[in-house]
Amino acid sequence: MCTGNTYARCNFCSSDFNISHGGRNDVSNHVNGKHHKEMAKACSSSLPVASFFKPPQLQQNVIEAESLWSQFVARHNLSFQSSDHATKLFFIACFQILT
Repeated sequence: MCTGNTYARCNFCSSDFNISHGGRNDVSNHVNGKHHKEMAKACSSSLPVASFFKPPQLQQNVIEAESLWSQFVARHNLSFQSSDHATKLFFIACFQILT
């Protein structure tokens, strides 16, 4: 990592480059360079990390629903295998509510 007044850091592509001779022209050259453009293309096609997780409220709702179902199965002394078959029932019921 280069530091000092003669270097600039591109946060977009995580590279340091010298700006001692051309100043703004060095920055323009960097932005138009092959490495920076490749990184821009890669970033534009990448999904943000947050998109891989459920929203907190939805996740909390799922946890509460699973907890209620587990309590129901235990309280009524149902077979755990009934939960396997209940999945299809829940899907049909929820799908009809949403449509």
